[in-house]
Amino acid sequence: MEMNIMILVYKQFVEFMYNIVMAFRSMFWKRSKDCILFGAWFGTKYGDNPRYLFQYLSDHKEKLGLKHVIWVSRDKNIVDMIRSIGYEAYLMTSKESIYYHKHCKYHIICESCNNLFTNDGDIMGQYSYGAIKINLWHGSGALKNVDYSIITNNKDSSVFMKFKMFLHDNFWFYRYFAEENGGWGNCYYLSSSAAETEQLKSFFRLKNRLFIESNLPRNCSLTKVLCNEKAVLEEIRKYKHIIFYLPTFRGNDSTYNYQKVYGSISQELKDNTLWLQKAHSASDQHVSIMDQKLGFIDLDPSFDINILLPFTSMIITDYSSVAVDALYYNKPIIYYIPDIEEYKKSDRGFCCDINERMCGPKVYTIDGLSRMIKEILKNPDSVITDEYIREKEKWWEHYCDIDQIWIDIQEKTQ
Repeated sequence: MEMNIMILVYKQFVEFMYNIVMAFRSMFWKRSKDCILFGAWFGTKYGDNPRYLFQYLSDHKEKLGLKHVIWVSRDKNIVDMIRSIGYEAYLMTSKESIYYHKHCKYHIICESCNNLFTNDGDIMGQYSYGAIKINLWHGSGALKNVDYSIITNNKDSSVFMKFKMFLHDNFWFYRYFAEENGGWGNCYYLSSSAAETEQLKSFFRLKNRLFIESNLPRNCSLTKVLCNEKAVLEEIRKYKHIIFYLPTFRGNDSTYNYQKVYGSISQELKDNTLWLQKAHSASDQHVSIMDQKLGFIDLDPSFDINILLPFTSMIITDYSSVAVDALYYNKPIIYYIPDIEEYKKSDRGFCCDINERMCGPKVYTIDGLSRMIKEILKNPDSVITDEYIREKEKWWEHYCDIDQIWIDIQEKTQ
C-alpha cells in the first residue's frame, strides 16, 4: 500500500512539473477565436455532443466568422470518414493537429482531456493552457458515482484520495497545474438543467460560474451522416416496432452477458419488430452484425446511438444514463436489471436513489422482460406516468436549437 501511494505521489509531482513547463510554453502560442478544436471519447469515436456541435459549426463557418473547425482522433479510419463528408480532421499526433492544439481558442471534449502517463484523452490536453476549455459531458442524470462522488460516497476511500479532494476544493493552483493536464481541472461543463448542474458539481466540485445550462447538441439533428449510419437508418425504416437494448459497462469480474438476452427473447417478438442493441463503448462482447431475416442488429460500440433514439419504439437499459436521453424523446423505458445485487457490490456504486431515478418498469427475468415488451407495444403511453414526467422535467429544462446552444456557450465563456 505504501509503495502504491509513493508511485501516485511521484506521478502527481511529475505531472505538476510537466504542466508548469507547458503553461510557460503556452504564453508564446497565439490563439484565434475563429479556430475551434474538438475531440471525443478518448480519441477513438466520432460522436456524442462534440460531433453535433462540430458539424453545426463546420456547416456555418462563414456565418459565424470561423476559419477552422478541427476534429482530432487517434484512429485514421475516423479521420478519413470525417474528411469524406467534407470536414477538417487530423490524426491526434500529426503536426497539423499539434499546430491547431496550440492555436485554437476553444478546446471542446466530452470525456477526458488527457493523462501524461496513459496519453488517452479526447484531445492532447497538455496543449490546452490559454484555451477556453469546455467539457460537453456525455450523460445527463447519471445513476453511478463519478470522480469525486466516488470518494465522498465510499467510506473506504483512501487517505490519499481524500487529500487530493481537499487540495482540489481549497487550492486553485492545484486544480490548474496538478490535477489535470492543461488546466482541465478548472474547465467549463455543459449542463441540461439545474438538477444536472448540481449532479456535475458533486462529481467535479467546481463553482457555479463554470456550468453552462442549455440544451445538449446531440438532441439536435445532423445534416450529414456516415455511410454505415445511413445503412442502419434505411434498415430501421422497414420496421413498425424498434426495440433498442443498451446495457451499461460492467467490469471484467461481472458474470452478466448481454448477448444472451436477444437469443432468449427472440421467439417472443412479433413480426415487423427490429431488435437493435449496442454494447457500451468499453465492452468487448459485441459482434457487430446486421441480420435482416431475424430483424436483429448488433451495432459496433463506436456507433453514435443519438442518431437512432428518435426512431425507436422503446429503450431497454439498466444503469445507463441513456434512460434520461429516452425521457427527452418521451420513449418508453424498461429497466432490465437481473444482476442488480451483483452490480451494487462490484461497481462504483450509485449516486442517487435508484428507485426514484428509474421512472419506469423494472424487470429482473427474461419472462418479465418479454411480458413488459408486449404490454408496451400494445399501449406505449402506459409507462408515461407522473413519475416519468417529473423526471423528464427535472433533467430537461432546455429545448433550444443548436444555434442557441452555441450562443449560450459563448456568452458564458467570454
